[in-house]
Amino acid sequence: MLSSLGRILVGLACAFAIAIAALVGVDALIGPMPTASYSGDLARIPYYAGQPWTGRFVADQDRIGSARVRYHPFTVWRRPPYASETVNVGEDGHRAVPGADCSPGAKKVWFFGGSTMWGTSSPDWGTIPAAFVTEMRNRSPVPI
Repeated sequence: MLSSLGRILVGLACAFAIAIAALVGVDALIGPMPTASYSGDLARIPYYAGQPWTGRFVADQDRIGSARVRYHPFTVWRRPPYASETVNVGEDGHRAVPGADCSPGAKKVWFFGGSTMWGTSSPDWGTIPAAFVTEMRNRSPVPI
């Protein structure tokens, strides 16, 4: 005869087994999700497959990915300068933000983060900072 604790543990084990079986079943129904490495696989993802700039972007990402990054104290790694139609990196190692106004008197906004903030898998105009600049230009006359 199982104690109360034993019955609870058996119930939890059964619930866990059912959940795993359900996940395996869903995975089998959906099939494998596409994985991406910049060596052309990105174009297999539906969003990128429909974009006219994908081929150029994949080539740019391959070139940037093979370039040596530079270590900088307190900021860790920076990319070397790069210029293309889809990805631009300045001499300072910062990614270009289309529409940003870097003139004296313009408000400065800094974005901190990793690959998501950098815009990995996004052209210059598709990064979070670029979306912010676009939105702020629509809302305020203050240059950013």
